[in-house]
Amino acid sequence: SQAIPLEPGARLVAPGPDAMYVAHYADDTILRVDPTTNAVTSSPSGYACDGPQAMAVLDGRVWVTCTLSHELVAFDATTLEPVASVGVEGSPDSVAATADGRLAVVAEEGPTLVMVDPGSATVVSRTVLGDERALGDRANLDLALVGDQAWVSSFNADRVYHLQLPGQRG
Repeated sequence: SQAIPLEPGARLVAPGPDAMYVAHYADDTILRVDPTTNAVTSSPSGYACDGPQAMAVLDGRVWVTCTLSHELVAFDATTLEPVASVGVEGSPDSVAATADGRLAVVAEEGPTLVMVDPGSATVVSRTVLGDERALGDRANLDLALVGDQAWVSSFNADRVYHLQLPGQRG
């Protein structure tokens, strides 16, 4: 086992094909960790977005939910330079890539399942699942994709929602 030192505030981790990515909530940055050397690099500007949380790696981009700035931001997976963003109202928290190449995002308010087309960086659908308020920084909601099904946890509602992903592409 190896401990890779980071500044306080590192949150969630996501795998990529040749690196691991860490959302550093306290510093509003994204970190890239080389698993061979354990070298850590940060967002070039020292800033990624307000409240980076979950990440999904898709087609050479790291998509990051930015809870406090209400957006989903894509970064080049190698350089961590921002390359696209899309507004996601309601405090986006979790994100996952679907089998057909879309992004599923869970926003805390509702919660709401938001489907995003990564090619155009646009929201293509919103499915409100409940009537809960955003959590602020008290807890996280999670998302698991199994085939064409989504499982969404709701901290405030004490439940898990199970639904078919909207608008499957063939």
